[in-house]
Amino acid sequence: MKVQGQVESLRSRLTVQQLDQFVRSLRGLSPVGLVAGRALALATGSGLDGVPSNGADAEEEFADLARLDPSLTAGLLALANRRGGRGAATVAGAVEKIGFDAVWPAVLSGQVFQLWAWGQPNDSGLDGRAFWKHCLAVAAAAEMLVGRMNCRIDPPEAFVAGLLHDIGKLVLSQGLPKTYRRAVDAAVRHNGNIGDYERDIIGVDHSVAGLHLARYWRLGGGIESVTWLAHQAGEAIPEAIEGRMLVEVVTLADAIARDRRVGFSGNFTFPRSPKQLAERLGISPDGLAEISDAVAKRVEDYVDRFAPQWSGGGEATYRGLLMEANSRLGKLNEQLSQRAETLAGRAGAFERVREFAGSILPDASVFDVLGRVATIAAAGAGVTPTPAEPLVTYCVGRGNEEVTLVRSAGGQAPTFMTCGRNPRFEAEREPVFGTSAAAMMSSVLDDTEPLSEWVDLSSYLHRPLVCGGRWIGGVLYPGAGGGAGSDRLDGVFEALGEMIALALAMTQAKSCAVRLSEQLAGASEVLAGSQDALAEVENLAVVGEMAAGAGHELNNPLTVISGRAQLMCERADSEEERTAWRHIADQCQKISDIISDLMDFASPPEPRAAAQDVAELLGEVVASFRASDHRQSQSAAIDVAGSPDGLAMMADRGQVHAALLELVTNAATAAEGTPNIRLAAEVDEIDNAVLLTVSDSGPGMASDTLAKAFTPFFSAQAAGRRRGLGLPRARRYVVNNGGRMWIKTLAGEGTTVYVQLRRAGK
Repeated sequence: MKVQGQVESLRSRLTVQQLDQFVRSLRGLSPVGLVAGRALALATGSGLDGVPSNGADAEEEFADLARLDPSLTAGLLALANRRGGRGAATVAGAVEKIGFDAVWPAVLSGQVFQLWAWGQPNDSGLDGRAFWKHCLAVAAAAEMLVGRMNCRIDPPEAFVAGLLHDIGKLVLSQGLPKTYRRAVDAAVRHNGNIGDYERDIIGVDHSVAGLHLARYWRLGGGIESVTWLAHQAGEAIPEAIEGRMLVEVVTLADAIARDRRVGFSGNFTFPRSPKQLAERLGISPDGLAEISDAVAKRVEDYVDRFAPQWSGGGEATYRGLLMEANSRLGKLNEQLSQRAETLAGRAGAFERVREFAGSILPDASVFDVLGRVATIAAAGAGVTPTPAEPLVTYCVGRGNEEVTLVRSAGGQAPTFMTCGRNPRFEAEREPVFGTSAAAMMSSVLDDTEPLSEWVDLSSYLHRPLVCGGRWIGGVLYPGAGGGAGSDRLDGVFEALGEMIALALAMTQAKSCAVRLSEQLAGASEVLAGSQDALAEVENLAVVGEMAAGAGHELNNPLTVISGRAQLMCERADSEEERTAWRHIADQCQKISDIISDLMDFASPPEPRAAAQDVAELLGEVVASFRASDHRQSQSAAIDVAGSPDGLAMMADRGQVHAALLELVTNAATAAEGTPNIRLAAEVDEIDNAVLLTVSDSGPGMASDTLAKAFTPFFSAQAAGRRRGLGLPRARRYVVNNGGRMWIKTLAGEGTTVYVQLRRAGK
């Protein structure tokens, strides 16, 4: 699979190398239209509502507006930090460094952002307005948090970090809209963490995508760490990580925003509660409550600033202005770029060679080095590559990694491609100098057809790059007939080939180390979730041992008390005495039943998994409920939706039957009046599983009730309460069969319980 420019859909999972080249092809990210519209009016000097604004006021208001949009903020920081010197950490700092007079052409020419056409649907499934609100909520919470902490983080920097913490989602949703919709839909459907489904469906998650964008755009070490590690547990982040405290602040701010349900993030899991995260940062419960209460109000204040200004014809005006300016400035930039390349080539090839070592920065990537190699090769031959005759540089990855290629064509932006590596390629075999490009690339690539879209290999020369006896890359150069240009190029490679190859090899090794650290970070997040699950299993084991011990110690005295109570009941002289002794015997039996239930919950029998017909099992569950002594067993309206023909799951029939019967009983109990209960089953294609749902028409659960729904002995029913082991035991049976159970509820609209189990025969 190759990746060039924007990717509409994936045939296979995205590799890190392909992500890197895609990030480099981005000229910008799509902004929030309302914010961008007002910022554009200020940047061009027309002011808001057609009223011109003066320079100082416009610059200040422009910075204040742009800082509310993740795309504008990231683009301006990138533009400022590419200029070298001390990096900008805030929008105001970026505008000051760039100069306000230079901001508007950057905005209009698309260097800062790209505009989605007005009225076009967003195929990614990511609700832009809701996602913007989430980013604003995290930014506002982070700014308020550092204001209460004794730390060196400036509130405006915390605001920017919070605003950009999920920028990787913009990268993936803009570049892979159709594929990203699958990840969003899966996260919403399963009430899970969108990062898990991004990794499963796309191959990389938004944390890695954000990290790559932050590095390439030079957004700063603190923002790099935040985009990468904001969902990690604080204790798992090494002390050496730059901006470690800022990461923990944004992690807490994200938890606050999601806990208050401000906007949409795609993450429905809470490995750590806001209270636990706040304790690590020294934020008191009262301080946390004040910040949590203020977040939603502050976000609504931000949003309200834009409602009146850009409605009706405002969008059309903005679009027309932007398109016209883009056209003029784009042509001017193209002309200037072509002229600059031509003049630079005439200035002398070896002047560029002299600058090669200084141009390779410590954080340079393989793409950067390959681009510089192309510049040296073109300058050495004294020509400028053209779209008709481009120059191609390539690097052979280590192990089973793909081959990375860069196409340079004069004033055009470099184009990137990754191709499969020839399984018979021998990196330790030094290539023969002067061999034709067609023969050499056939030994490097498993298929040269994608490369033929760029160049005609039969008319190209090949110059290898060798480091320490290892063939690591090369240059494809037009001109199979040779000539003066070829001779000059050979001279460049004789003099500097080893230095160029060494720079490429060192950069390649560094990229491997970075990828390893990214994989380790992902593994750390998975491990944290596994540790939570392991802790729950260990706690259940302790409960099981406690219940077994308690049952053994309590059964003997309970038997004595019950027996004596029954004996005294028989000897009683009056009905009043018999009633009292009978009550004691009944209570003894209840204690014994509680101990038995607890032992069954903590140590359920080993499941005997077999293929179960889903439709048949659901019918049996309904029949069992109808035959029960529940007060609404006959009056409840139960709808069993048709499941796909032949759908079967692997499970212990008795345990799953008991779990589903408990869910139906709970649904009937929760409803007011005549219950309406719906059972449904469908195939979950993503996890190759069967997804069962039990929905009721009740009032829904409060957030605190939902948080404790699976806690043993908890019950929200005040009078005549049940024992509080029904839902926990049902979930225990499902987990015991290798499945999952989760709940979605909305006040006034009922509750739906989801049960996911392995699909049989697939």
